[in-house]
Amino acid sequence: MIAPIVFDVASEFQIGNKELKRKLTEANDQLLHYLARALFNRNLINLRSFLKFYQQREQIQFRVVEVNGTLLDPTHHTVLWQLVLLKQILGDRTTLIKAISGLSLGDLIDDRFDTKKVTGQLLYCLTFTDHHFSKREALTYNLDENTTFLFDTPSQGFRVDKLAYLSADPSGADKGDPIYEKIAYHKHIIPLLNKLVIWMSDINLL
Repeated sequence: MIAPIVFDVASEFQIGNKELKRKLTEANDQLLHYLARALFNRNLINLRSFLKFYQQREQIQFRVVEVNGTLLDPTHHTVLWQLVLLKQILGDRTTLIKAISGLSLGDLIDDRFDTKKVTGQLLYCLTFTDHHFSKREALTYNLDENTTFLFDTPSQGFRVDKLAYLSADPSGADKGDPIYEKIAYHKHIIPLLNKLVIWMSDINLL
């Protein structure tokens, strides 16, 4: 199992933010852990390049950017700083975008993967401009012409409350079946992740 080795090494990265550095070795329930494992398994990161990144003594920087007049600091948003870190390991934004677009759902999930939590984290980041510049109590996010999510306006951190999948059933299961939304969230993790990486690139966060 490569994950414990990888994150033991990652715990020595030159990250000035002690809280972020601590989180690198937390239990394997973060999107970063799943992405790193998937990228290793797909040979999109190899141990040699990972160790080379570890050996550099220059402190890792997390750029703060301005979005619609408000500063966005990725260190305040779990998914954002993790993707910025992956970009630095891979070398550039183009490589990160290509690597993420090459992943499938099967590369990420296991029995511990919290699909609804990760979906909420991705939606929170993708709707940053909406919940920072609007007083609406509920937001919708249209992933595409067939896929819509509804959730309460995030109030703190990256929490999304009362997340609901509104679109046509992706699997044929009855909408009242508890498995219905789980399948929907599973199906859209990768598209949401791709959207987020491209948006981060567009605002020069990567």
